[in-house]
Amino acid sequence: MGDATGKTASLSISAPSAGLPHTLTLIVHEAPHASKTPRFLWGFLWSGGQEPVTPSASATETAAPLPSIPDHFLRDETSQRTIRDNPDLFKIVMTVNVDRFEYMLRDHPNSAFMQSIVRGLRIGFWPCAEGPGEGYPESWDESRDSFTPEGLAFIKEQCKQEERLGRFSAPFKDLLPGMYSMPIHAVPKPHTDSFCMVVDHSAGNYSLNSLIDRDAVSMRLDNVQDLACNLLSSRSEVGNAPIWLFKSDVSQAYRRLPMHLLWQIKQIVTVDVRSFVHNAPKWRRKLVEWLRVLGYANWSLNVAPLLRPALQSAWEKTRGKKLTHAGVAINKEVTRDLLWFAKMFERSDGIIILQARIWSPEDADLVLYTDTSLSGLGFWCLLRWEGFMSPLPSPPQGMETIFWYEALTVLSALIYATTLDPPPTTLAIFTDNLNTVQIFKFMSAYGAYNFILLSAIEQLISHHIDLRVLHVAGDVNIVADSLSRGLMMTALRYAPGLRISPFIPPRDSLGATWCLVRERAIALGSDLDKSTRASYNSHLQSYLTFCKMHAFPIAPSEDTLSFYVVYMCHHIQPDSVATYLLGICNCLQPFFPHIWQMRAAPLVSRTLAGCVKLYKTPTNQKKPLSIEDLSYATSLCTNQLHDDKLFFALLHCSFFALHKLGELVVPDRIALRDWRKVIKCSSVMAYTSGFGYHLPYHKGDHFFDGNMVIILSQDEADPLPIFNAYLSSRDSLFCLHPALWLTSAGTPPTRAWFLRRLHTIFPTNITGHSLRAGGATHFAAAGWPDECIQALGRWTSQAFKTYIRKNPVILQALVHGRTIAERDATQLPQ
Repeated sequence: MGDATGKTASLSISAPSAGLPHTLTLIVHEAPHASKTPRFLWGFLWSGGQEPVTPSASATETAAPLPSIPDHFLRDETSQRTIRDNPDLFKIVMTVNVDRFEYMLRDHPNSAFMQSIVRGLRIGFWPCAEGPGEGYPESWDESRDSFTPEGLAFIKEQCKQEERLGRFSAPFKDLLPGMYSMPIHAVPKPHTDSFCMVVDHSAGNYSLNSLIDRDAVSMRLDNVQDLACNLLSSRSEVGNAPIWLFKSDVSQAYRRLPMHLLWQIKQIVTVDVRSFVHNAPKWRRKLVEWLRVLGYANWSLNVAPLLRPALQSAWEKTRGKKLTHAGVAINKEVTRDLLWFAKMFERSDGIIILQARIWSPEDADLVLYTDTSLSGLGFWCLLRWEGFMSPLPSPPQGMETIFWYEALTVLSALIYATTLDPPPTTLAIFTDNLNTVQIFKFMSAYGAYNFILLSAIEQLISHHIDLRVLHVAGDVNIVADSLSRGLMMTALRYAPGLRISPFIPPRDSLGATWCLVRERAIALGSDLDKSTRASYNSHLQSYLTFCKMHAFPIAPSEDTLSFYVVYMCHHIQPDSVATYLLGICNCLQPFFPHIWQMRAAPLVSRTLAGCVKLYKTPTNQKKPLSIEDLSYATSLCTNQLHDDKLFFALLHCSFFALHKLGELVVPDRIALRDWRKVIKCSSVMAYTSGFGYHLPYHKGDHFFDGNMVIILSQDEADPLPIFNAYLSSRDSLFCLHPALWLTSAGTPPTRAWFLRRLHTIFPTNITGHSLRAGGATHFAAAGWPDECIQALGRWTSQAFKTYIRKNPVILQALVHGRTIAERDATQLPQ
């Protein structure tokens, strides 16, 4: 076994794996899908070598000429007459030297486009408007709005300023033929006391913007991404030298472009002197206010693109609504998401240009593989050779689909990555579900899927992780698939030595299902062991049957419990009736909180004590096994098979470690088995004169830490060679199985399996308790103090003394080495 260096016994004595096929090749990922950038990060990642770009200037080389005025407007006699009759109202005011501008662009390669610009500067630009639709009136006044006193004062002052600059005409009273007037608003500027004047050209059924084809007005402007590209290009040329940036901004640039007179007549601004304060309820905001807030939030996505899912609920709330001044109610979901958006925006570091690089999975700090089945979740880490598995949690209502579980598994894998020290900077997670890949690629989802995205984003921002969720074919994602199905042997076949552990999916993404009530119910359900719970349910069933037979109410009372005691003592041992009462009280306490007080009532207690005196029978104690019995049993089998080695190893460990039989074998009923109680082979320790292993959980373990069991070599019936023989046989057959005790079928031994073999050697008065009782008696006869025997057997009370099956006089004589005549010894009580 080697010296006491802490090496595991399985490592020091195990043989090479026999009979296993060659390990199959693991395909890491598919190269064609590896380098795709997530959609929500398009334009926010850059490659290594960047060339300088000028999109806005370059676009003029291929741009189509600006549109001319449609014939319909040119033939509009009403508008033409109004313009001719009121020359003081319609002017072209231009601060640009058009002749000089035209001369400077004489060599431009796109002369048609340049001539359309020059023409617009001279006679006014046309906004790509087509002819009015059917039913458009000759004139229309849509200028209906309300102002606060402060807003009205601002609008009047702004109109005066525009008039001084020549962009507004002198005021006049009534609309003239051919004129359209749109609403005007005083919009508060964020975080200031000032306003911004906005004319709403989209208001009403005859809005001006409805005449404009949106596809015809797009243009390519230089943006932050282009600036970053140029900065990176400069950085590659000048190295780490300081780079100075200068921003050139033309004051009121768009307002200095003159509009054609036939369009000016459609842009009449009406300021009503009437004003009042609009007291709209705070839980209903105008659609225009919603769109304004979402516009600001959308703009912020340029520096925090990860936060996109938080706007999903707000956009859904405004979908399909067209009345800009109609109130739109705000709900809890929108409130929660917008508050989360604000909180995470403050935490976000934004886009760091020098770090935002395009990368592929080969460059990732960590790669994880995930999969989901109808029985569980699983993921594993190739770099750390760790695998994780979990049963399916209860999903939120309406999310009972495999797609939701796939997304939850990806989130679980991400949270695992955040627990590493240090967490990865670049993380690639592979899944064989395309829906999940699309969710994380576009950062867009609905309902409970959005909970998963928000949870993932919070982890990414908090731990500064750059995530890619990529697709892998299902037929090569074998290890993760096996883990999700609970097929540990298959997973270990493809990934030998993989360390497999359970995990709990993140509960904050499970929605209302994981409420406090449910958590409490889970905790209460975990209070009792499965076997104990089954016994208690049987006790409750007997009580319910008794109440039905005698027409007693189920609600417990002192009379009902005392009658139950009398009735049951005629059928079972009185000592067992006390255990039955314990199970009944435990099951009924949630429904009848005072049942424990009734159980402790003098009427019930005295009735039980009287029945014990009347009907008590001697306890049928099983014969304890002796050390001579162990030696005898071992000598019977010389040519041992694997199951024989297992049986004798269990027999000796149970005797010398004072095990309950249930600590070494699993229950016969599958429903009562608990993997957490199975002793793991990885916990075996080899010592110079013994061996040990970790007992993960037992009845007396109130801290749920388990105990390290150490068994030393003995002069008689030595357990060390027997354990070594079994362990060598086990490792040659099942070196990858995590359980320590395994039959030749590769499964943990059951209670029935052990007792069947025990009774082929010993009579029926030797049972599972005989091993524990025999070991306690052996150590007592060897002179061990009571407290040492109690600690070795993991007893929490003095009840262990009932396992020492020798008369105190004989035990004392054995301890002090006194001899008793063989004839007397057979006659003395044990």
